[in-house]
Amino acid sequence: MQDPTPPATPPRSEAATEDAPQPRRGRWRWMRRLLVTSVITLLLAEGGLRIVLFHPVGPIDDWASGLREASLYAHPRTPLYWELRARLKPANQRKPPLAPHDGLGWISPGQDPVTLSHPEVDQVADRQLVVLYGDSFAKCAGARERCWQHLLDESELGATHAMLNYGVGGYGLDQSVMMLASTIEAHVEAKPLVLLGILVDDDLDRCALRIRGWPKPSFTPKGTDALQAHGASPLDIDEWIAAHPLPQTWWSWRLLVRESGLFTREDKEQLDSIAEMEQSMRTVCARLLRRAKTETEFRGLELAVVLFHGQRLLELEDPTTNWREAFLREHLTREGIPWVSSYSTLHADMQATGRELPQYFLAKGMGRGHYDAEGNEAVFPAILDAIAGRYEGD
Repeated sequence: MQDPTPPATPPRSEAATEDAPQPRRGRWRWMRRLLVTSVITLLLAEGGLRIVLFHPVGPIDDWASGLREASLYAHPRTPLYWELRARLKPANQRKPPLAPHDGLGWISPGQDPVTLSHPEVDQVADRQLVVLYGDSFAKCAGARERCWQHLLDESELGATHAMLNYGVGGYGLDQSVMMLASTIEAHVEAKPLVLLGILVDDDLDRCALRIRGWPKPSFTPKGTDALQAHGASPLDIDEWIAAHPLPQTWWSWRLLVRESGLFTREDKEQLDSIAEMEQSMRTVCARLLRRAKTETEFRGLELAVVLFHGQRLLELEDPTTNWREAFLREHLTREGIPWVSSYSTLHADMQATGRELPQYFLAKGMGRGHYDAEGNEAVFPAILDAIAGRYEGD
């Protein structure tokens, strides 16, 4: 008996074949639509953000002002942050410093803008001269009436020693060394002790900047041991902005990376090229320290460094866990430059008096974050040690 023949499958029509679902083609079509939509959304977001940042008008400027903060797009230690910050500040708030200067960016009010002579030079008389360079911690922005030169006058050395304080608020190590090089020749005959104050927290980082609220000079490495100088001009802030366009970047991507919470600290540092910036900064600062020694040594003058510290670094049990402190100690030792440290004297005062660390700092006002009068008095023994030749690092 023969097996029954299975029924033949009816042939599919061409129309049925064309109407049959094609999963692969449909999947690619969906992916293309998603990609195009994403690109258009990103472009619209970027374009809208650029309008908010750089072309705000009318009501846009009001409701979107929260997006016009430079820290949303760049790390506050980076050049991009300060260059963006200068542009985001309203034009009527871009005020010059009290004493702009073509070569140094700015100087202290009272300094001669041509010779840079110190306004208190006549008060030295026949006492042994000490000259101090540095930033606002050298200048005592938190308690100017109890600054280092005043404490020296009141000390046991006041009858025999006098200090000219060339500190200028906002300076980095680069400007401090430039001020030293520009003024020390006028004091050579007095054979002064030269003190270079360095705020460990910030003064190295400022060397990476071309602008910090106002145009400043800067340096980049040149060859194996030289520096290429870049002037502060133009000093007019609007002209400087026009002459220094921002680098091409996606501001919306920067906002997402820095503020969304989806990215790690390492991702943010990579976005801002922190490692490359710090490597260049190390090279520049090492050569600046060498220049400071050269400027004093060939004139037969003694140089010592005073390491100032802000509250953040003073909170560390070991300050050398911060690369800036470790770097400075290493290179000062390598260059044969002796140094003293505010860390040691201030912590010694804390142990002796029972004061808490915040009690040495101003908590509000223009000098916020700087030593107050008690802070200056607690750190002053380090300066006395430097004058007496008692160094922490030699």
